[in-house]
Amino acid sequence: LNADEDGIAPSNGIASSPEELCKNFDIPVRQQQDSQEFWKLLLPALNVRKLTDLYRGSYEDYIVAADGTNREKRGEEPFLDLSLGITNRNSIGESLADTFGTPELLSDEEGNGWRPEKGADKVDALKGQLLRARGLPSLL
Repeated sequence: LNADEDGIAPSNGIASSPEELCKNFDIPVRQQQDSQEFWKLLLPALNVRKLTDLYRGSYEDYIVAADGTNREKRGEEPFLDLSLGITNRNSIGESLADTFGTPELLSDEEGNGWRPEKGADKVDALKGQLLRARGLPSLL
């Protein structure tokens, strides 16, 4: 395969083995992977922006102190796929709401409080993830 910004084309019409394909894209050959794991390695290795942009998205991870001090930590997390729980869910919407809905309470009293700065006391905090429309891939 030849991959460039315009797409993917056969290199010479001769089929190659999966091992050769993996070696050409620096994907570990002898490492066990399911199709999802292989896709997550192959997609960036192909370096075809149009294809990657179909799947690329991002969500925001956050931790916010619950003491009203406005101390927080936020970061954007890129993804090529989302793993959603489906057990006891009636729709993808329910799975998305469960994953990106109600934040988790980190409680100092329960021993899992958040330390906002090095050396600071642990505080209660809300930890969660936000998925915004601007972070969604065009193919979802």
